Amino acid sequence: MADNTETLLLLGRIDGKLDSALQEIQDLKATHSTHDKRLGSLERSRATLTGWAAAVGAGASYVVSHFPFPK
Repeated sequence: MADNTETLLLLGRIDGKLDSALQEIQDLKATHSTHDKRLGSLERSRATLTGWAAAVGAGASYVVSHFPFPK
């Protein structure tokens, strides 16, 4: 009878640890999803900024190459 009680106690501890691990995994998934959204937003804004910088550079290059400036 003592062995059965000890086995049930160990199974209860294992079950508790498994529930805790599953909760941690769900928390990590939620955090990962939040980070994924934030990083996606940052990457899109950086791409937009890079595009604008390239357009301004191309415009400045056009102006410099097509208009004579006094020396």
